[in-house]
Amino acid sequence: MNNLNNDTKKSMFSRVMTAIVLVIICVPCLFAGSWYFLALSFAALALAIHEFTNAPAHNHYNLAIHGFIFVMTMATVYWIFIKWNVNAVGWNLDLWRFENGLTSIEVSTIGIATIVSVLFLTSILDKNFTINDATYLFTMIVFVGLSFQAILFLRYFPRFAFATENLPVSDIPWWHASFLIIYVLLGTFMSDIGAYFVGVLFGRNKMNPRISPKKTWEGFAGGVVLSLVMSVSFALIVDRLGYPMLPFMTSKQWYWIVGISVIMPFMANLGDFLFSAIKRNFNLKDYGTLLKGMGGVLDRLDSVLMVSLTVAIIIIFIHNGWSLWV
Repeated sequence: MNNLNNDTKKSMFSRVMTAIVLVIICVPCLFAGSWYFLALSFAALALAIHEFTNAPAHNHYNLAIHGFIFVMTMATVYWIFIKWNVNAVGWNLDLWRFENGLTSIEVSTIGIATIVSVLFLTSILDKNFTINDATYLFTMIVFVGLSFQAILFLRYFPRFAFATENLPVSDIPWWHASFLIIYVLLGTFMSDIGAYFVGVLFGRNKMNPRISPKKTWEGFAGGVVLSLVMSVSFALIVDRLGYPMLPFMTSKQWYWIVGISVIMPFMANLGDFLFSAIKRNFNLKDYGTLLKGMGGVLDRLDSVLMVSLTVAIIIIFIHNGWSLWV
């Protein structure tokens, strides 16, 4: 076992306390859903946009670019909600359809074309805005936007899924639909927690010191095991209590649960490495300092974004009978 110095002990304590505060703030919104979860996702997305926009060290983007990035990333996430609620007479702010009819992840082709056109045209007209800036920002807008949309899908899709099984929406407890996103978050964060503590205590062999110097194979293995045990246990327990996460994720179809649970820690590490590579490219330690001991919002959500997008795509395929055309 590795010896822990004072800095490591302080870091552990700071991480634990920050995690407790986040749980107190976020978990009620996860269970409540509705406008509460939508507001939480909006706040987290706004902070994430601020962090990835200001990541480049030169930080020479003017106010117009900052505004464009903010609007287009938000639109990538919420354009379905806007489309469903805008009609000829004006706004109809009804969340019912969003909560009970979010069936997939959708991309606006007009939105993507607008992002490409504006960013790459700016790289031609503005000498301070390079092609690298355009490529980086396009990638982040699309990836972060679709991943946050996937998070909303995981929270709101279960009600629709159970309704298609001829179970009236009114018969579904308001908190039942939260189990799917909790399952994903549990699998993701348990991977991070297991990797951190096992790595700190027993880590010897580095995974990829060029990108993430502190990650070890021992930590990775610990994270995979803890994530798998906790996520599978959670899924089987809620099913046993009569509240399966989805109609096709039950103890009778345990292979979907195990399969997705195995995939989650691997995708969590991929997401962590991806965002770490971006930070190394910009010579950043963290994306922000909002969360004491944990960096910024993107430092905590990097794994969640990758896992949520992957799991959402898998669930959509399973629900549609693995058809590419439904």
